[in-house]
Amino acid sequence: MGGGGPRPIGFDRRGRAACRFRQRQPSVRPWRAAPPRRHRDRRRAQAARPLRRRRGDPRDRRRPPWRRRPWRPRCDVPGRPGHAAGDLRGRDPRQRPRTRTEHGAGAALDRRDDRRRAAPARRPPRRDAGGDRRAHRPPARSGRRQGLDGEPRRDGGSRPGHRRLRGRRPRTGERRQVVTVRLHDTLSGETRPLEPLEPGAVGIYSCGPTVYGPTHIGNFRAFLSADLLVRYLRYRGYRVRWVMNLTDIDDKIIKGAAAAGVSIAELADRWIAQFRSDAAALRMTTPEVIPRATEHIPQIVDLIQRLLDGGFAYRTDDGSIFFRIESWPAYGRLARLDPASLRVGERVEADEYGKDDVRDFALWKGPKRGEPSWDTAIGPHLGPSFDIHTGGVDLIFPHHEDEIAQSEAATGKPFVRTWIHCAHLQMGGSKMAKSTGNIARVADLLTSGVSPRALRYALIAVHYRMALAYSDESLAAAAAAVDRLDAVLAALRAYRQEGPDDTTLSDLLASTRSGFESALDDDLNVSQALGALFDGVRDLNRRIDARSLSTADAARAAAFIEELDTVLGVTTAADEAVEPEVAGLLEARVSARAARNWAESDRLRDELARRGIAVEDTRDGQRWRRLADVASG
Repeated sequence: MGGGGPRPIGFDRRGRAACRFRQRQPSVRPWRAAPPRRHRDRRRAQAARPLRRRRGDPRDRRRPPWRRRPWRPRCDVPGRPGHAAGDLRGRDPRQRPRTRTEHGAGAALDRRDDRRRAAPARRPPRRDAGGDRRAHRPPARSGRRQGLDGEPRRDGGSRPGHRRLRGRRPRTGERRQVVTVRLHDTLSGETRPLEPLEPGAVGIYSCGPTVYGPTHIGNFRAFLSADLLVRYLRYRGYRVRWVMNLTDIDDKIIKGAAAAGVSIAELADRWIAQFRSDAAALRMTTPEVIPRATEHIPQIVDLIQRLLDGGFAYRTDDGSIFFRIESWPAYGRLARLDPASLRVGERVEADEYGKDDVRDFALWKGPKRGEPSWDTAIGPHLGPSFDIHTGGVDLIFPHHEDEIAQSEAATGKPFVRTWIHCAHLQMGGSKMAKSTGNIARVADLLTSGVSPRALRYALIAVHYRMALAYSDESLAAAAAAVDRLDAVLAALRAYRQEGPDDTTLSDLLASTRSGFESALDDDLNVSQALGALFDGVRDLNRRIDARSLSTADAARAAAFIEELDTVLGVTTAADEAVEPEVAGLLEARVSARAARNWAESDRLRDELARRGIAVEDTRDGQRWRRLADVASG
């Protein structure tokens, strides 16, 4: 291979091989065949393209910059509809995303996945109270507020301003969470989630007063417990229709009118007006409908006629109509009583009318001389079935038991889904009742100097199913609690401080709201809710004293407390008007301090205190609030 000619490829100039090719030598150990692989008859999966970043197209093939496809964010798979595990199988390929097999890559992996059991499809999320909202909005994933009012989300979700939350901002008071209000049902004896007949709407019926005399604070404890429920459900976003009846015709009213020498209507109108005045003083929400019994006689007659036609009632010789207990085997289930052993209840006097069985109760009593009467030829406001019925525990039997029997026998439908009963109010170690004379009238307490806001707080501060002991000490403690709320609100409203915002304020407000709502969700545990609120008030007072809040922080904290007070109803509004005389005294005191007339300033402060106004001098100027231990509050 010498010479000067061209060299063969793979050899050097001397004709030697340019490299030595390695040859594998047989092993000296005994040969053993390798075990067969699984699925060796299948072709191994290979990547359809190199597993590196794809090289960009040549410049002559690219789109011009002004025609490039706009960037669009990808949605997380869990948040996209129809991406639950296994829900893409079995559909028309033209209507679902292409799989890896259809793209030509990952064939073996897809076949492996086909042999696995598909994960169960996700349950659809529960709708919240706002059931009429548009369906394409994503439901909240927790039972709390999410990212409203600038507060951080408490469920680990996207932060406010994240691309997943872009779009319409929630309106004030709107909540997207699944509301998990749980209430104790007297009939079942269980605490169950509230599930209204109509999503997002709740119908509530409360037994109002029988207006034969003044309404005492024991009655108002039950009324204010219902008011607390109505307020909280509205705070949670429900549409509430509240109905409270007034019984303006009754044996006691007839006897009271005869004793007073006035007509039945005059006596009823007098005590109805007093009831409305007391309710307004205690800031009770006005029910949408307040029907009087005498205004619905035709409906009552129609109900009784249906009971007569169904064999559930009978007529006596004097024209009275009684419900036949024997015809309704379920009678007694609300009070957990055996119908065979029932006798006349302690609240029902012995009837002067003849009836077949001592257990039967009157639906209609025959008229006597001098008493009002209607020709015999109840519930148009909420329908035959509704969500919640409230009242005192003394009405469970026989009053509410009778309601169930007559309503369900007449309509053939379940009467009420949830029965809520408020425990007694005790004074002097015994139950407050008109029959014993152990009562305290709202008007008398207000006249003696008790603040209506303090009285309201005292009547709602204990869980409604626990007996409440009313005393001067409990009233004083309630006044002190209301003063604490008034003081922190006055301080926040007058606070002025330039500087950066408090970065931890949102966490404080969020934790306070969480504790407040979770407590009231649990069968209106108002005692625990108040504890969470006052924990937040204590921390706010520390920040006010340390001047760590900005002016905007103070305004946000004040609005937060005012929002929670829409449930409690015990504080004063920022724009509450004062009497012209009080406004003049406040302005005169500011002028006296500006002139350094300290004696006049002290005199005006004492005068304002006698009028129920507490004045404080701070670095932010003069601030004032109403005292909760006087009638003007």
